[in-house]
Amino acid sequence: MDTALLSPFLQHLLIAAAIGLIVGLEREFNTHGQETHIGGIRTFPLVAILGYLGGALAKNTELSILWVFGGGFFGLIALVYYFQVQRGKSGLTTELAMLITLTLGMLVALGFVRESLEVVVLVTVILSAKEQVHAFVKQVTEEELFAFVKFIVLVLLVLPMLPDQRFGPENLLNFRELGWIVMIVLCIGFAGYLLLKFGGMRRGILFTALVGGLFSSTMVAWVFSAKSREKPEYSAAYSAGVLVSSSVMFVRVYVLATVFYLPVAQQLFWPLLLL
Repeated sequence: MDTALLSPFLQHLLIAAAIGLIVGLEREFNTHGQETHIGGIRTFPLVAILGYLGGALAKNTELSILWVFGGGFFGLIALVYYFQVQRGKSGLTTELAMLITLTLGMLVALGFVRESLEVVVLVTVILSAKEQVHAFVKQVTEEELFAFVKFIVLVLLVLPMLPDQRFGPENLLNFRELGWIVMIVLCIGFAGYLLLKFGGMRRGILFTALVGGLFSSTMVAWVFSAKSREKPEYSAAYSAGVLVSSSVMFVRVYVLATVFYLPVAQQLFWPLLLL
């Protein structure tokens, strides 16, 4: 279709409707069989269109109209949720999705088209990952939860507060750059730990060693040595696993060197490959 034939108003209206349709499809698929089903493939596009009309009206008159639309719709959702609770419903996911859809429709009308599309992708991923998230939470221990919270605090709170200042001999070191180095190393280790915990052991000793090497080759050597005593018939496989996990260390060093300074990585390529 030639978009030149469509007015900017109609183009953005179709984008808002498409945003509502994306969320509505997900909600229709995941909540259609529930007795408290309140919105799906038709409701969410209408909510997005309502938000778009409110945003377009506010853009051409007074922005305070957004508060009227938003407040009125919030009151409607609160009333619907109240009656749903009376019927035994306890979740608030669909109602929040509706409020977000209305807001995205308003943002499209105000010109934030790309941002709205980015948000709807993230929202759809979160909504559709319900079973995976619940399964993940059931396997997480309290100690791992606190470790994850510390990781988030470090990345989102501590790192942005580090000053962009140099110090040390000849001002070679920088607080912010050191913080990024720590974050990248922690991200690699954290990802390797998750893969080891939720998928590694099921796929065999060698795959576990490969993934565990991203987290800690020392940890893999310690665990595999203990396992080898318990099951001597698998000693050869466990020994191979220790070698594999130790070899991953050289790959990890090369990746980090490539990220931070490519010329150093180029010089390290053949020595690390030989190792």
